[in-house]
Amino acid sequence: PTSHYTGWLGLARAIINALIAQTLAVCVASLVLGLSLPFREASVRAFGQTAALFPRIVVIALILRSDQIVRALVFFSTPTGSVSTRLMETGLWSFGLACVTIFTTLAFGIAAPVLAVERPSVLATLGRAFRLMSGHRWSFFGLLVLSTIAVVLVAATEQAVLGSALRTNPIIQVANVFVFGQLAVAWAVIVAASYRELIRIKEGWRAADVADVFD
Repeated sequence: PTSHYTGWLGLARAIINALIAQTLAVCVASLVLGLSLPFREASVRAFGQTAALFPRIVVIALILRSDQIVRALVFFSTPTGSVSTRLMETGLWSFGLACVTIFTTLAFGIAAPVLAVERPSVLATLGRAFRLMSGHRWSFFGLLVLSTIAVVLVAATEQAVLGSALRTNPIIQVANVFVFGQLAVAWAVIVAASYRELIRIKEGWRAADVADVFD
């Protein structure tokens, strides 16, 4: 029963994390790309637009975070101690999941700002993101690597400085969530800026014109 409960918990956590990450990315993209408007007006429109787009956000989140959800599903449905479980705990399994994560990021990494600004259907969002990133995936991969290094350094520093307090002190745990939340916001800003730059490179769209989509 305990392992069954843990499996459900892991699956629920994977889905919730996917929804939070994608919702945050769309909201931040709406805000960042609408900053030529007064901040208060841009904020209200960003939150309202994110709420209106939420059904599409859910579908895109499940697609882009499919690796984590599949991992949770497999662990949930595989008996503890089985050969399959031991195989999944090997480096090969982790490497495969990392490859899926990198592929979805490089293929559809700017889906959030595409959805926030252009508001197409789910498939049109993914197709548009894929086309815009064509020819610039290595640059985006560089950003992904730098961001990953930053997260790893922050995590390693926290572990070295705080040690077991990360797991036992509730105040430190809340602060830790805040720190990694800020890193998630920073990545969302990078993605939004990448979208604007790709639009400028490929279509000659001036940055000031981005706010027109909020009218």
